[in-house]
Order: sequence, then C-alpha cells, then structure tokens
Amino acid sequence: MRKSTLFFLLIAILLQSCYAYKETSASDLKVKKRYIFSLENGQEFEANCTKISDGYAYFDINDNEVKFPVNEITKLERKTVSPVLLIGGIGLATLTGILVIKDNTRERIIE
Repeated sequence: MRKSTLFFLLIAILLQSCYAYKETSASDLKVKKRYIFSLENGQEFEANCTKISDGYAYFDINDNEVKFPVNEITKLERKTVSPVLLIGGIGLATLTGILVIKDNTRERIIE
C-alpha cells in the first residue's frame, strides 16, 4: 500500500508545473514572451507575442497571427519560470524517489 501511494505521489510531483504567471501592464509587452491576457469583451487567451506596432499587439494563436489593440487588453500576465517551484519540485521528487526505492528494498516477511 505504501509503495503505491509513494509512486502516485512521485507522479503527481513530476507532473506539476514550474511556471508562474506574473501580472504586468500592456506597456511592458515583449516580443517572444508567453502571456495570458483578457480582452474588454471577456475573451481570454494564452499565446506568444510575435510583434508590437502602432498600438497593436500580435499574438500567435493556433498557428495564426492575431492582432489585438493594446488598449483593449484588460488583464495581462507573463509566464515565467519560478525558481521556488522548480527547486521544491525537484526536491520533493528526489525525496519521494528515495522513499520508493527504500521501501522496495525492505525485506518482506511472508506468514
């Protein structure tokens, strides 16, 4: 029972994301960065910014370059790597892996 619990915990840790989203303003848009953004009409997208010009931001959505007016973007978050999540995830995965291996090598007594 303990072995399977530790195994599933290890899988859950390995599948966690090491990314965080940092809120930013539309004036801080940068090309080749990944963003989650909302428009005034309520639509929400996650996409890479491909170009910024003349008050418009261009994003790669489903392999199509889509143009949005910068002043219509209401919420903007940039995808970044979180060192805390990365180090914590690696540490927990290592610890769980060690516990699974240690539990596997323990002698079993058959009654």
